[in-house]
Amino acid sequence: RRAVGFRSEAGLQSPPSLDALKRFLPADELWPLRPVHEYHRLMSQTERYTNEYGRPAGLEDWIRKLQLAHAIALQFNVETCRAKKYATSGVLPWQWNEPWPGICWSLVDWYGGPKPAAYYCQRAFAPVRITADFEKYKWSAGETWAADVIVVNDRAEALERLKASA
Repeated sequence: RRAVGFRSEAGLQSPPSLDALKRFLPADELWPLRPVHEYHRLMSQTERYTNEYGRPAGLEDWIRKLQLAHAIALQFNVETCRAKKYATSGVLPWQWNEPWPGICWSLVDWYGGPKPAAYYCQRAFAPVRITADFEKYKWSAGETWAADVIVVNDRAEALERLKASA
């Protein structure tokens, strides 16, 4: 449904783990969000992403919600491009690692710890992947959800007797 060419620098920002945050942010400035977070690259649009899952109740909830938004966005970008692999020339998740301790777009934090998005990307790039293409991502109560189900097969051999269940 969506036309894509080459999707570069796809992704959202998310913080590293709580332990990693504690290594570079002063304890008394971890929460609520302060200018020190912006210094470490937190951008204002992240509030919109976390609020998709409800206002964060605290630091750990904020980390969880923003990491989830980051992971789902990257998985969606990768799967959308892979589902259209003959019309799409590629996708480049941005970025692999952080250039310094920060709240960044990376899959791996400054200290080498993978964020949840790393695992979502790994799964999205699996040689065989079942995905769905749907018109929008927000639905109202009572609306009928419909999607095209797509099987992406990057193996040399055809898939036979494929079965999936939800």
